[in-house]
Amino acid sequence: YVTGDISTSLALSKLNSGATFFAGPYLDGSGVSNVTTQIGTHAYLPCKVKQLGNKSVSWVRVRDDHILTVDRMTFIADERFQSFYVESSGVWTLQIKYVQARDAGIYECQVSTEPKISARVHLHVVVWTSISRLPFCLRPVPSRYCPSCRFRSIASGRFSDERIWCPNEKARS
Repeated sequence: YVTGDISTSLALSKLNSGATFFAGPYLDGSGVSNVTTQIGTHAYLPCKVKQLGNKSVSWVRVRDDHILTVDRMTFIADERFQSFYVESSGVWTLQIKYVQARDAGIYECQVSTEPKISARVHLHVVVWTSISRLPFCLRPVPSRYCPSCRFRSIASGRFSDERIWCPNEKARS
């Protein structure tokens, strides 16, 4: 039975065994409802549909009700958007390439049933804007010190987990 951010109006039926089943397509409630990605990377928004049959799956950007994809066809001029399907798992994924800050928001996966069933995925885009110096931190090698930094995100205004940055080394958590 589906709960949470996922809505469905299809009637459930009870078998003699007490098991619940859906008469047609339904959304698997175990899906992800929040995705966080960094600016410039690719975002993958999943939607798990069971028993799809001959129905279509669409992705809609909620802020402007723009239909982005229907099945594997893209209906937006922005080539960063595409939808793909993995049959073995029943997952339809909206891919957004080279994510920009303006891509943040709610996206809806819709199944063309009557009435329509849908699931929403909230995309959070993290943009690092400032570095705050913290007191020196001890490195794994005794008596060697390096400064640590924290990054603040435009999206949340909060500081990230501490990142340690030492000259001539890559950042590490």
